[in-house]
Amino acid sequence: MGVLEVPVLIVGGGGCGLTASICLSDLGVDHLLVEKHPGTSHLPKAHFLNQRSMEVLRQHGVADSVYELGMPTETCKVRFVTSLAGDGPLDRRELFVFDAFGGGSLRHTYQRLSPCVTTNLPQLRLEPVLRRHAEERAPGKVVWCEFAAGYA
Repeated sequence: MGVLEVPVLIVGGGGCGLTASICLSDLGVDHLLVEKHPGTSHLPKAHFLNQRSMEVLRQHGVADSVYELGMPTETCKVRFVTSLAGDGPLDRRELFVFDAFGGGSLRHTYQRLSPCVTTNLPQLRLEPVLRRHAEERAPGKVVWCEFAAGYA
């Protein structure tokens, strides 16, 4: 194996590494992304994409792909409950509810602060979208480990 020189080496093909690859490609910066696993994560991780994250993705032409898969947040609420199931006297009792993630009463404030709305897309669904965009922009520069096919 020979020596490979590259101005920027990105180690890791998660959300940050893939986004970095997209941004560098759009800026014309040569780079190489290497990921030790054979593909994007199959484990649940983060899920909420705030306005600033969506602004960055919008600047690089990725936001629409994310919005297509993401959950709309205009009616989002957070509910605190005693439990999600059960028939007991304290089961399924709602303790507190509030608008969240730019939904409901927060909608106008969020829209005034950014051209982008939030969305909810689990990272295990987001990473394949980012991977597709990164690989399209930098063919052969996004490398997944071929030897980790059986990782858990």
